[in-house]
Amino acid sequence: EHMLKIYPQWGSGRVYFAWACMYTISPGIMGGDMKKAEEYFKKAFDLGPHMSVFYVSRARYYHTKLNDRKAFSGDLHHALAIDPRKADSLEYPWASWYHIKAAQMLKDSDKYFK
Repeated sequence: EHMLKIYPQWGSGRVYFAWACMYTISPGIMGGDMKKAEEYFKKAFDLGPHMSVFYVSRARYYHTKLNDRKAFSGDLHHALAIDPRKADSLEYPWASWYHIKAAQMLKDSDKYFK
């Protein structure tokens, strides 16, 4: 909450991304809220449209929770289209890892939708 007050743009949207993941992963009784997650993912993407971690994580947690295979695949394909050398503020080794992770998740997509 403090980061949202002092520097919400930090890390190409990583503050909003952290909130989006928290709202997605947490059960409703502990603050989880898919509508808020969607709102915070949008804010994160507005600040970091080339952050492959955002797309891979939204596919993994948000789209699987909503059982949305099409959006899951779309986000992973989008992550693969991002050149790891141009992944906003995400360092190259991490961007490369998320590129590989996106390809693996696409290949094994059935395991995310049981």
